Amino acid sequence: MKKSIKGLAPDLLGRWAVITGGSSGIGFAHASILAEHGFDLLLAARDPEKLDSAARELSALYPIQVETLSADLAAESGQMQLVDRINQLDVGVLIGNAGVPSPGWFTEIELEQYMQGIGLKIQGNIAISHAVARQMKQKGAGAILLVSSTGGLQGIPYLSNNAAAEAYVLSLGEALHHELKPIGVKASVLMPGPTQTPALDAMAGGKKLPMKPMSAHATALEGLSALMRGEPSWVAGRANRIMAKLLPRRLASKMMGAMMGKILGAQPLKVSVEIKP
Repeated sequence: MKKSIKGLAPDLLGRWAVITGGSSGIGFAHASILAEHGFDLLLAARDPEKLDSAARELSALYPIQVETLSADLAAESGQMQLVDRINQLDVGVLIGNAGVPSPGWFTEIELEQYMQGIGLKIQGNIAISHAVARQMKQKGAGAILLVSSTGGLQGIPYLSNNAAAEAYVLSLGEALHHELKPIGVKASVLMPGPTQTPALDAMAGGKKLPMKPMSAHATALEGLSALMRGEPSWVAGRANRIMAKLLPRRLASKMMGAMMGKILGAQPLKVSVEIKP
């Protein structure tokens, strides 16, 4: 095992780890770390081919069971499919990671795309977290990690819907941290910054980013470590933590919008630091 995280064990929490969006990127990185710690895995995502590929890779590397569930987690029917399966398993860890970026001008993105993002990130996380938390409450053990983003700390031009949805996830997870702690259940929120994932590659379109993205594995490792330490929320990456702490929200919003505008070829946003007495 590359790095053992204290307390992250099936015999302490529960046999199964459920990962939404577990077929690639940060979700797959979480799945790999949890497999190293001996958890059986239930990977849920939409694309059955990517799920099967992820399951084969993990099964070949670790002596665990890997199940997959291909479902549209943005829709209530897909969410209930996953909830039904969760109710049949002894779930020790939930990673609520599924999400889809919708970059672009607010007026140019179709409403249907925005509503799908809300269904996946907000309605999906509340439905699945609710089912898992009820099960964990009964046994007095378990751990829930919701994956938000540093984008949830402020609005982001050209990513308006995503930033708003990530803010919801951050608020939900921090509240669950305090509410579930007295009954023996850990809950936390991971806030990645730019992370090397297929979604980021597709969004950047080969353009160079202003800062080097973190690896998905390093991001996931920080998230699970923070969860088991009892952090309510955690920004992945030292540089990201410094920026999140020091930058005023208004300036951070403009800076992130300027970065997104550059990627999308939009008219640059003027960024300046204004200090008021």
